This record gives sequence, C-alpha cells and structure tokens, in this order.
Amino acid sequence: MKDYQIHQASWQGIPLSVSYCPDWTRAMEQPVAHLTVKADVPLPITETGYRSRFLAPATVDDEGGPLPFVLAWLDYAAALPEWKDRQEQTKQLSLF
Repeated sequence: MKDYQIHQASWQGIPLSVSYCPDWTRAMEQPVAHLTVKADVPLPITETGYRSRFLAPATVDDEGGPLPFVLAWLDYAAALPEWKDRQEQTKQLSLF
C-alpha cells in the first residue's frame, strides 16, 4: 500500500481534500509522485471536482509542498479565460 499524506484546505471558500504520495513508484530510478484533489464542486482544474496527477516530487517541493502546489495550480487555472467564461455562464440563467 502506498503512503499518502492527506490534507484538508479551502480555496475560494471551497473545501478541498488533497492526497499526496511523494514516491508512488518506489521501484523506479526516478521517483514519481501522485497527487489527487477532491471537491464537491467543479474547480478550474477539473469539471467533476476530482483530479489525479502524476508528477516529479521536486515540482511539488519547489512550491513548498502539496497544499501550496495545489493552491497555486488552482489560482493559475482560475486566471485562464476558459474558467472565467465558465464562471460567467453559471451565473447567468438559461432558458434552454
């Protein structure tokens, strides 16, 4: 069984659960980390509220750990036009 760190956070008032395993591969020469983000609503990084990502542990470490990494990732994705457009569409009522 993999050793995951479980973290709770909030982004723009949305509760998040972040799971992080810094050495998911264990047997490989270069470690690969596994990160999951879960929320009950869509986020800029996922339409379903769930996102799984494999990446180099150094990428997470460079941001200060899994929570700062996820929060920076969300902030970055929230600034993209696609997310802003989606947010505007959800604010407007539609008859169809």
